[in-house]
Amino acid sequence: MTPRSFLFLLAGLTGAALLVAGVTARPASEALLRPTQSPEQARMALQKALADAKTARYRSERLETTADALVEAADKAAQDARAMAARVQESEADIRAAEARINLVAALQRQQRAQLAVRQEPMVRLTGALQMLSRRPVSLSLIQPGSVRDMVHVRAVMDTAMPHVARQTAGLRAEV
Repeated sequence: MTPRSFLFLLAGLTGAALLVAGVTARPASEALLRPTQSPEQARMALQKALADAKTARYRSERLETTADALVEAADKAAQDARAMAARVQESEADIRAAEARINLVAALQRQQRAQLAVRQEPMVRLTGALQMLSRRPVSLSLIQPGSVRDMVHVRAVMDTAMPHVARQTAGLRAEV
């Protein structure tokens, strides 16, 4: 028997005793056997006292059962609260893990963008220079000596360089 159930039992018995005492309360002179009391009256008083004791015992057992049920319910509620707290901690840990994964992906994206910029820079410069040379106005190329020949050379270089630039760009796109 746990200390808690013992206390409930003690309280129940005390309450039952008080209830019985209140129900059967008699003046002190009646509580003692009177020599004038007949055996039949004494027998009836005994039966009444035994019935009251039986009622008190039943009530105390019922109160003890109720107290045990309340203790079990309180223990279950405490266990449920502990389980819920553990689930909250688990959810918080899952959130922290998800945030860490987000930060990792963001760091990898920053690293990939930096690598991409380093690899793209030479191709961007080459393409820009070739386009500037190939887009000269025709009138300007007629005035400058050798500019028509330069334009033909630039176009030839563009024609050979563009497939190389396209392959590298495709490789970069595949990485991204």
